[in-house]
Amino acid sequence: MKATLAHNNYRADPELQTREKRIICVRRIACGCAGCMARLRLPLPHRYEPHDTCERFRIFGRMNDWKLVELVLTEEGDEAREEIEQLGRATSGASTSRTPPGPCASSTRR
Repeated sequence: MKATLAHNNYRADPELQTREKRIICVRRIACGCAGCMARLRLPLPHRYEPHDTCERFRIFGRMNDWKLVELVLTEEGDEAREEIEQLGRATSGASTSRTPPGPCASSTRR
């Protein structure tokens, strides 16, 4: 988790996923410039390599390069999943006319 705290742009590329590993790509700032979008259309081996075709490269330099991060299930994750399942069972008979839960209750991402 510490490796991703300074990053605000997360990408879960289906081509990176295997049965054994769950990998996401992270970088500091989202960018949709022509250079970055062209990189995302490249074959997987070159898609997340450092590049200087970003319109903001002069500002960020290598600070905004993609990093690959492996997600690892921890005991905390097991406890959170169990708590969410318990909440789902407890509210499954609740009336739908009540106010829906806020965004924190529906999101498991951290």
